[in-house]
Amino acid sequence: MVIVRQPTKAARKAAREPLGDLMSLLLTPARARRNRKAAQLFLDWAVQARFEIDGSEKNLQAALVRFILEWWQEGESKEVVSSLLQSFKYLMPSEPLNLSLQWRLYRRWGAKELPAQAPPSTTLEALAIAGQAFRDGHWGLGVMLLLAFDGYLRTGEFCAALPEDFDFVDQSFVLHLGETKGVARRGGVENYPCEDARLTKLAKRACQLAQSGVPLIGRSQQAFRGWFGKALRALQLQARDLKPYSLRRGGITAAVRAGVPVSTVVQRARWRTPKVADVYIREGDALLAKLKHTPDVLSALKAAASCVPC
Repeated sequence: MVIVRQPTKAARKAAREPLGDLMSLLLTPARARRNRKAAQLFLDWAVQARFEIDGSEKNLQAALVRFILEWWQEGESKEVVSSLLQSFKYLMPSEPLNLSLQWRLYRRWGAKELPAQAPPSTTLEALAIAGQAFRDGHWGLGVMLLLAFDGYLRTGEFCAALPEDFDFVDQSFVLHLGETKGVARRGGVENYPCEDARLTKLAKRACQLAQSGVPLIGRSQQAFRGWFGKALRALQLQARDLKPYSLRRGGITAAVRAGVPVSTVVQRARWRTPKVADVYIREGDALLAKLKHTPDVLSALKAAASCVPC
């Protein structure tokens, strides 16, 4: 990915106009939507709770504390709380609030209630899900599912990949991931380099078949998730409760089990420190150690996996 620096003030201004204002670029569109949705949930709650938001900071802080406490008691998602607190930082940048107590409540919530992670897929399951896509005639989708497992891609990353994001060199490629979760947090550029000749051949063919500017999966994320659920049922995997993110977890777990150094996995997974990976990897390995498929399921998985092109 090459960044071209414009030579004049007028050229720079013209180049920036399609990007919008700088504040809006702090958030991805998806994150901005989640923040706005959380803010609206809070306002709706305030109306129902007869909690008047009169514009004073003291009143607003009290309402936020009560909202968080009730949200916890009612068994709601803490992700809404995170999005809500973030929304004040971006929706009211000129009027910063002291939300230290609210963030302390959120962190305590997270410490006492670890998130339910998507279980990791096995290598055979990942191949079978990709094979199901090829069997259904969805070449680009099948390729991106394979790359999600091999490159430890997050769901949003492999769902958004365009033909233009690939740079091919001989029997290898680099997939430019754009504004990923890591980029949003730390800045910089994130890529997925692949030197697997077979995957390169499949990815090159997928890009040739794809339409410029259209994600290789060939559908919206919502439609993809619907297809993913149908594929799991076709493969008799509905009881596994796999999610698209399971491909990233499965690829990471398979790599560690195969003897790939954790430091290499951490770098390829684009984590900042090995500490982030430790619990993640150990939990994934423990889950797969207990997994046993019935002969019928194994047969269905192998049949679908055989549909992945050579």
